[in-house]
Amino acid sequence: MYRQVEHVEWQQFDDESILLNVETGIYFRLNEVGSFIWPLLDGRHSESEIIAAVLDAFQIDEKSARRDFREFVQRLEKEGLLRQTGS
Repeated sequence: MYRQVEHVEWQQFDDESILLNVETGIYFRLNEVGSFIWPLLDGRHSESEIIAAVLDAFQIDEKSARRDFREFVQRLEKEGLLRQTGS
């Protein structure tokens, strides 16, 4: 599972969102799918649950959804916006 770090502000605009790391001042833009996933990264939803929700909401195949999800969370971790909870 993954959890958003405490020092990130989130603002949604239509189909996109902006994340702000308030410690570094760095902004990170999310597309429509990333904006859908971000609130689910709350430490209570498993990777499988999030991918199932993405598959239900968007026209994407499961293999692509899994690959894109992993790339997305790795990028967020690298940017200091997300951490793995280990659960």
